[in-house]
Amino acid sequence: MLFRSSLFTACRSATMTAEYTARFDVPYQGLQHPRRACDIYLPPHSDASTPLLVFIHEAKSDFVETLAPALVRHTGLPVAFVEYRLTPEVVHPVHIQDVVSGFELLTGPLLECEGGSPKWSRSRLVVSGHSAGAWMAATLVLKAPPQHNSYSVPSNVRAAIERIIPIVGIYDLESTLDEYPSYGPEFIDEAFGTDREAYDIESPARWFKHDDEAGRKLRILVIQSLEDELVSPRQARVLIRRLRQIYGTTSGSLESVPDAASPVGEEEKEELPANVEVDFDSVGSTHMGMLQLEAIPRRIAQYLIDL
Repeated sequence: MLFRSSLFTACRSATMTAEYTARFDVPYQGLQHPRRACDIYLPPHSDASTPLLVFIHEAKSDFVETLAPALVRHTGLPVAFVEYRLTPEVVHPVHIQDVVSGFELLTGPLLECEGGSPKWSRSRLVVSGHSAGAWMAATLVLKAPPQHNSYSVPSNVRAAIERIIPIVGIYDLESTLDEYPSYGPEFIDEAFGTDREAYDIESPARWFKHDDEAGRKLRILVIQSLEDELVSPRQARVLIRRLRQIYGTTSGSLESVPDAASPVGEEEKEELPANVEVDFDSVGSTHMGMLQLEAIPRRIAQYLIDL
C-alpha cells in the first residue's frame, strides 16, 4: 500500500503505438535507483500548451498495458507515471521526496524523449494517485502545519498543479489505525515510526489551504470505492470534511490542526466548496481491482473535459 545534470535527460526504452509513444524508466536527477524514475506516455499531438496528467503509484510497470494507455486514450493528454522507493528500504519522508524529484524532472528542462520540442506544459499539471499515491497528491498541494519540517514542495511544482484527483487514499494516519489496528505493524509504523503526534503532523486531512494564486485556483476530485476492502469511506470523508472547513463551507477556527480522528458522517452528501467534487459511485471495485477497469480513466477524463 505504501509506500541528470544536463539539458536533456536520457529515456532508456520506448514503445510506439498509433495512440502514443511510451518512454520507460526516465530517471530523476541525482541518486540513480530503479524506482527513482517515471514512465511517460506521449500522444502524437501534444505540445508545449498541453497539460500533463501525472499518476503517482508504487508500481508503474503494472499499468503499461492497462491504466496508462487507458488514461491517454480517454483524456487525450500526455501521462506520466511517477514511482518512488519503498519501505523497508527507506522510511518517510524519502517516499514523498522521491515523488517531488519526479515532479521537478517533469517541470524542468526539455527531456530527450520529447524529440526536441516540449510535449507538455511545465506549468499545467493534473495529479492523481491511488492509495499512498493519493496521500502524496494531497500533500503536494495542501499547506502543512507550522511544526512540519520533514520535507517541502518547490513553489514552482505546487504552482503548476491545477487539479488533484486522490483515489481511495489514506489521509489521516491516526484514524486509520483506529479503524485498522493491524495496519500499524503491517506498514505504518515501519514507514512513519510510532510517534502518534508525528502521525498527526504528516496527515493531510489535518492540513490547511495555501492562500495564494496556486491555492485559490486548485480544484479537487475525491474518488472512493464503496467496495474497497482495504480503505473504507471513512478516510475520504475525513478529507472531505477538512476540505469543507478550509475552503469555507463549514464554520470554525482553523488556527490549529483539527482532530481528524473524531467521528465523521456522510460528508460526501453535505454542501461542498465550489472547487471540490466527490465521487463515491463511479468506481465500484476492490482496492487493486479498480486499477484494471475503465471506470477510473473514464471518470478522470470526464472531470478534465473543461481543462
